[in-house]
Amino acid sequence: MRHSFDPDIAATVGVNAAVIYQNIVYWTEKNAANDKHFYDGRYWTYNSIAAFKQLFPYLSESQIRTALGKLEDVGLIVSGIFNKMGADRTKWYSPSCLICEKSQMDCEKSQTDLSEIANPSAKNRKPIPDIKPNNKPDQSARDVLDQRACDRFWEAYPEAGKVNFARSSLPIALGRHVARLRSVERLICAARNYAAAIRKQDTKPKALGNWLADPALVDQYAPPEAPYVDSPADPAALSHAQWRSYVGYFHRKGDWAGPGPRPDRDGCLAPQSVLDEFGFAKREGGAA
Repeated sequence: MRHSFDPDIAATVGVNAAVIYQNIVYWTEKNAANDKHFYDGRYWTYNSIAAFKQLFPYLSESQIRTALGKLEDVGLIVSGIFNKMGADRTKWYSPSCLICEKSQMDCEKSQTDLSEIANPSAKNRKPIPDIKPNNKPDQSARDVLDQRACDRFWEAYPEAGKVNFARSSLPIALGRHVARLRSVERLICAARNYAAAIRKQDTKPKALGNWLADPALVDQYAPPEAPYVDSPADPAALSHAQWRSYVGYFHRKGDWAGPGPRPDRDGCLAPQSVLDEFGFAKREGGAA
């Protein structure tokens, strides 16, 4: 099996971690294509350190642990434990850039268990690792964007949050959200809104990999999908996030889609905390 890596990622975390990262991405995408191992809104692959050692015989177990730690520290991967047996502590890994919004599915099919190599008594345990998944096309895992859209998003996101992010992984990372939000403009707007919010709050931005790994956070800053023809009958029923989307959309586009007067008019119904965030002064008759 040939091993490869992305030079940009290697420059950030080293060659060892970059090679392991490429392996994790490859098998996670295969699992996504085959609808396997979907938990907590994302697809995963799993391996023990012993199994990784079998895959990368030129690396020591210590080097493998260090490499995985680096990948998590810079936000390139997230880890979890989804084993059926509580005593099984095999870790699962997922690239931060691969997000999938779908219903939770049944992932009962087992994988080849390389833990038996290191521990023969583990014979009845399921995980360890993705060695022979089906070779179905993995297009479903790649909603790839054009370079111009990626460049615009990159410019919109706060500079300090991009330090350890591999720009070459943007097409897949953003494509997942665009498929969910149904608009690349909404995703770029979300990045701009987030940048504006942290500037106003004078806080440090989240690492881009972590931001993209949190769909709820992205949605919090995304504008409404389109101006609504019918406003909600009861403005009081709108959540803070919904008000924030309406006001953020008006702040950027000048179009008011929410109920009641717009933010630069007296009587705006949006919460004052939301108006303050986007620089709108308190208006008479508005919400407190």
